[in-house]
Amino acid sequence: MKKFIAKNIWLLSLGLLLITSCAKKSDDPQPENNEPFSSALIERQQVVQIPTAFANNNTNRFAVETRGYINATNAVFTAYSGFLAIPANSTSNGNGSWTWTDFQGNQITYTSTLANGQYSVTMDAKFSDGTAYRVYEATERQDGTLGKITWFDTDGTAALVMDWKYENGLFTSTIVSDGQRFVSESNDNLSGTIKVYDNDVLIFTGTWQSTGAGECVSYNSDGTQNETGSW
Repeated sequence: MKKFIAKNIWLLSLGLLLITSCAKKSDDPQPENNEPFSSALIERQQVVQIPTAFANNNTNRFAVETRGYINATNAVFTAYSGFLAIPANSTSNGNGSWTWTDFQGNQITYTSTLANGQYSVTMDAKFSDGTAYRVYEATERQDGTLGKITWFDTDGTAALVMDWKYENGLFTSTIVSDGQRFVSESNDNLSGTIKVYDNDVLIFTGTWQSTGAGECVSYNSDGTQNETGSW
């Protein structure tokens, strides 16, 4: 999980720079309907929700290990969904477009549109040296039950892909970054599962019940079973 965390620390640091504006707030009133898109992820807060008994189990190492993967998933979704928002002192250009300048002099453009029941959101950065790149592309169903965010490196390659779906009391989410994939299922009754893959090889799976009890299995890099545990 170290390379997954290291990669996303870099992306998060870049994102913090891009959403920090030093532009002066416009004195011109903005139209009331000229509001930027707000993701349903922000309201959910944690994509993987667990019972209190599991959250407070700090004595069983298998529970702690499983919760580590859950916490990593929640942290990434929480941080990145926050970047779908824009600074309060950004300038509205109309037609769902906003711009601002960060502390390093980079010009950021955020655009959101709604068509056929789906929001499409993009953020583009133009650096002070004249180079430009797309920071992310995001889509979300208007009712908030389905969405996807793709974050890009400065060379244009996809660095992180997050998608989610909520249906019939089940919230599923996937994170793909640097060869690793985290797949989680979170039920409304607080039971769920999480699976972790490294280069498409399953290396960990955890399952927990609404009571807080659970079990997990870790695997070697060749896919063979390494260890099992329960709590």
